[in-house]
Order: sequence, then C-alpha cells, then structure tokens
Amino acid sequence: MSRQFTQEEVQEKFLNHLWDLVKYWETVESTPIPTDPNPKPKTTRDRLEGLAFSILAMLDGCAVTMPAFEIYPAPHPEDKQYCKDNKEDWWPQLEDEVTVHGNEMLHDLWSPFGKKHGYLK
Repeated sequence: MSRQFTQEEVQEKFLNHLWDLVKYWETVESTPIPTDPNPKPKTTRDRLEGLAFSILAMLDGCAVTMPAFEIYPAPHPEDKQYCKDNKEDWWPQLEDEVTVHGNEMLHDLWSPFGKKHGYLK
C-alpha cells in the first residue's frame, strides 16, 4: 500500500540528493561536456556556480527525483518588534507566506542576478 514519506525519509532523500550533486560537481573538471564548443577544465568557481545552480534547480522542482520545495523566512518571533523599535527593516513572518521563490524559478534568476550585482562577468 502506498503512503506519504515520513519526515525522516524526506530529509534522507533531500540530503542524499545534495550529496549526489556534490559528487557530480566534484567530477565535472575531468568530464568534458560533449556539447561544449570549447571544452576546457572547469575551475573551482565554475563548479561551485554549477553546484549552486543545481541546488536551485532542485528547489524549483526541476530534479527528476525530487518535488519543488518552498523556502520561507522564519525569523525569531520577537524580531519584528525589535526591528521596529530600532527603526530597522525586518523579515516577513512565516504567516506572511512570503517565499524566496516569489512565484519564479530560482535557477532562472541565478545568472541574471549574478550579472546585475557583479558576481558574474
């Protein structure tokens, strides 16, 4: 009989997928991509960017074996009042249902954001 995954199973699947991504990106330097017109060894930076992109794609639901995952800010319950008292901006509360995704695909935002903010050339 089929059933919902348990909390432990969800964590195990999530963490296993992350470790699979780490293993993959560790070997990219020595694995030329057949469609790359200029195959060259990948730098550590290239591989780290690839890993970050892959994690974002997984969170977006683009990994075959994983569903999408929502990420919500979860500040301390007293954070909002503290920030107000100190004239600072504060993070949305969990009940505000503001997500990091904001109805967009994070992996699609990755490179344009990097270019806009000077992380990518």
